[in-house]
Amino acid sequence: MRRVPRLKLRKIGRMYMVVDGVTGEARMTNVYQLNDTAAAVWEFIGEREVDAREVAEFLTSRYEIDLATAQADAEALLATWREYGLIKE
Repeated sequence: MRRVPRLKLRKIGRMYMVVDGVTGEARMTNVYQLNDTAAAVWEFIGEREVDAREVAEFLTSRYEIDLATAQADAEALLATWREYGLIKE
């Protein structure tokens, strides 16, 4: 799966927001707030295609978390992003 290209991560104060950047302006109808960890995953994915296993390995390399927990967290995060249309297969 990969990120939808027109969506951009913006840091506003201490918060991270994913906004639709297709027009060059933030369309505030669909704004998604990410915590620091989710923002790090968003940036890790970048423009390339990844799977939940790669995201889990990224999480274990960055945080003190075991692979099984990281895998479950990655799958849940990616499922939510897929549901909201932030990533596609």
